[in-house]
Amino acid sequence: ITLAYFEQKSTVDYIGAVQGVPVCFDAKECAADTFPLANVHPHQIQFMRDFETQGGVAFLLVFFSHLDRLYYLALPVIVMTVASLGGMTRYVRAAMIDALRMDYIRTARAKGLKEKVVIYSHAWRNALLSVVTLIISWFMSVFMGSIVVEQIFQLNGIGQMYYKGLMNQDFDVALAIQMLYCVITLISNLVTDLSYGLVDPRVRIDK
Repeated sequence: ITLAYFEQKSTVDYIGAVQGVPVCFDAKECAADTFPLANVHPHQIQFMRDFETQGGVAFLLVFFSHLDRLYYLALPVIVMTVASLGGMTRYVRAAMIDALRMDYIRTARAKGLKEKVVIYSHAWRNALLSVVTLIISWFMSVFMGSIVVEQIFQLNGIGQMYYKGLMNQDFDVALAIQMLYCVITLISNLVTDLSYGLVDPRVRIDK
């Protein structure tokens, strides 16, 4: 709306004209998934009703702030995932090449098994043993935050809190976050050991 002007003391936020048609609207902001109608006052509804009676167009503009945050999280998520995706892809490729050179792969092909069965049932399961450690460690590191990414995109995360704690010499906060990092690392090691039992049937935990 190029011809709209801000009416500070009116019942609505904006009153203007678009191609000769009078237009007015009131802008609302909502942090939840649904917009409560209690935020629209009766005198605003009456003003818009009278405005439409006179041949104008009246409506509400609702801004959902949480959706706006998700929109701006796209770039940080891409930076944190794509940056480590290349190295992980090369690691998986090297593990698969080593697995395909094993003697049991040659034996499976000699028995007449389909190539799909050889790759997914034999090679992939054995190559996954070395890859599962890297994948779980990368996944758990997401919960630790990133100081550089959070500083660039001005995100209020654990990394930025840790940085501010160090800069402000708030060592209680810094030690608490460091303790959280240690707990996440221990949980990551535990999940990695448990995942070995799912990937390799030969690895089992004694009851």
